[in-house]
Amino acid sequence: KNAFRNCVGFFGSLELPDSIKIIKDYAFCNCCGLNNTLKLPYFIETIGSYAFNNCSQISGSLEIPESAIDLQSFAFCNCTGLNESLIIPDDIINLSDGLFYNCYNLIGELALPDKITSIGNYTFYNCFGFTGSLKIPNSVITIGIGSFYNCYGFSNELILSDSIIIVDDYAFKNCSGFTGNLILPKTMLLIGNS
Repeated sequence: KNAFRNCVGFFGSLELPDSIKIIKDYAFCNCCGLNNTLKLPYFIETIGSYAFNNCSQISGSLEIPESAIDLQSFAFCNCTGLNESLIIPDDIINLSDGLFYNCYNLIGELALPDKITSIGNYTFYNCFGFTGSLKIPNSVITIGIGSFYNCYGFSNELILSDSIIIVDDYAFKNCSGFTGNLILPKTMLLIGNS
C-alpha cells in the first residue's frame, strides 16, 4: 500500500510492467504531476482502492486489460485528465463504489460488461462526458446511490436490466439528456429518492 503516494513531482507517462498482477491501495494516490498516458499491466488482476486517486493530469483513454477481475472502490477517482474512451474488461462482475468518480472528461458511449451484477454507489458520479444511450446489462441486479448522478451527457435511451431489483437514491439524478420511453422492469422492489 501507499507505494508512491503523494509523489507529486513525477511527471510524464506512467507505463507499468506487464508482470505486475496487483496494484495495492493508494499506490499512486495524489501523483498529480503525472501528465501523460497511463498504460496498465497486461496481466493485471487487481487494482486497489484509491490506487490512482487524484492523478488528475493523466490523459488519453483508460483501457483496463481483459485480465482484470477486481477493480476496487475509488480506484480512478478524480482522474479528471482522462479525455478519451473508457474500456472495461468483460469479466468484471462488480463495479465498485466511486470507481470512476468525477472522471468527467471521459467521452463516447459507455459500454458496460455483460457479466456485471451490481453498479456501486457513486461509480460514475459526475461523468458527464459520456454520450449516446446507456444500456444496463440484464445481469445487473442493483444500481447504487448516485451511480450516474450528474451524467447529463447521455443523449439517447436508458435501457434498464430486465432483472434489476434496486435503483437506489439519486442513481440517475440530473441525467437530463436521456430520451425515449422509460420502461421499468417488473422485478423492481425499490426505487430510491430523487
